[in-house]
Amino acid sequence: MQTSVIISVNKTANVTASNVYVKDVASVGCRDRKLRTRVEELPIYNFSDDKNTAVSTEIVIEAVSIAETIESRISEADVSIIGEVSVLVTKENRTSKSVLWKCFELFKIVFVCFCVFYGAAFTIMTFNSDVDIEEVFKLVYRYTGNSGKSKVLEISYAVGIFMGVSLFYNHFSKKKNKKDPTPLEIDIDQYSEDVATYKINNHYR
Repeated sequence: MQTSVIISVNKTANVTASNVYVKDVASVGCRDRKLRTRVEELPIYNFSDDKNTAVSTEIVIEAVSIAETIESRISEADVSIIGEVSVLVTKENRTSKSVLWKCFELFKIVFVCFCVFYGAAFTIMTFNSDVDIEEVFKLVYRYTGNSGKSKVLEISYAVGIFMGVSLFYNHFSKKKNKKDPTPLEIDIDQYSEDVATYKINNHYR
């Protein structure tokens, strides 16, 4: 008698070992706990058997092939598939990096931070130049009867930009005001989704 097994396939999966098991790429649902464990521990791919492993450590596995593998090796399993139609499996290499490589990565981080900081500063300066912010301040001082020697508006404007960015991205404090992801985290997640979709769609081309 066959037992229903539901396989919810993920879009991406990361592994460190050569063997890829069902539990690495999908969530398994089954009333029979022993059968569910057997399905989860079932190997479906081995990177060491791939001749192209030296060139690439990524493989696309179709959900249909996962179901066929399970049913061929576990006869009492009646597999139903939900979720993604394919999963992109990436084998991570966890070999220790050399000191030179770590220094190079640190240099890249510093370089990117430098570019982002001065790029943002240049953007703000060009915006201020376009709207002629200095003339705006002069008009405000004139209408309020302030001589402008105290530079209150300039200081408030500079502090306001920093506070606005800090509160908007909500990324500078360990205790965040809310648990919502930041816009940057959303963009990074969307980029990762787009990359995975592209690799899956173009894997067999």
